[in-house]
Amino acid sequence: MKLLSYLRTQALEWWQGLPLPALDRDSSPTFQTWSKFDESSCQWAIVDSTSTQENLSEDIVPASDPKLVLITWNVDSAAPRPEARISAVISYIQRVHPAVDILFFQEVSRPALLAILAIPWIREHWYLSDADTVNCRTQSFTSVTLMSKSRFTELNSIPNRISLGPVWRVKYPSHFDRDALCCDILLPSSSSSLPNSVLPQEN
Repeated sequence: MKLLSYLRTQALEWWQGLPLPALDRDSSPTFQTWSKFDESSCQWAIVDSTSTQENLSEDIVPASDPKLVLITWNVDSAAPRPEARISAVISYIQRVHPAVDILFFQEVSRPALLAILAIPWIREHWYLSDADTVNCRTQSFTSVTLMSKSRFTELNSIPNRISLGPVWRVKYPSHFDRDALCCDILLPSSSSSLPNSVLPQEN
């Protein structure tokens, strides 16, 4: 079993083009895709990192500016009125200065995620790790990562830009069947991995 796990990890490393730690079979990474809102079809669509990105925004901050602003927020899936709660969270984030580049949300319920997907500001300015509720498993909540379009580009071949890298989940032993939502950001000469997860106190 260890040999099969090792071979699977090696294959994923080669296929995704990134190093992965040695993981047991139950903790093997599950890769997914970034999504962006497509105005022409009025729905969320998969980001195709192999296609040409047209009309690259002049507002994208060059990679020479190394500072990234990250907010992590447990939105509490058990709280009442999840749509109103997440809308208030987003309204607060819009007022943060300097502007936020990366958002880590944990314990996002199905109603909260659907509310996020419908917010015009999110649709216009952000890439999402999850554009549906597939990853809201038995506990009916999930983690979601958002990356600002003003700091990240879809391609890894545009000079002096920070690009979206692979995004994947890794399960870890947990009574609540939790996982870590991980992603890479690709700089001109290096890359960094960002894990989004919550570590609860479980009895």
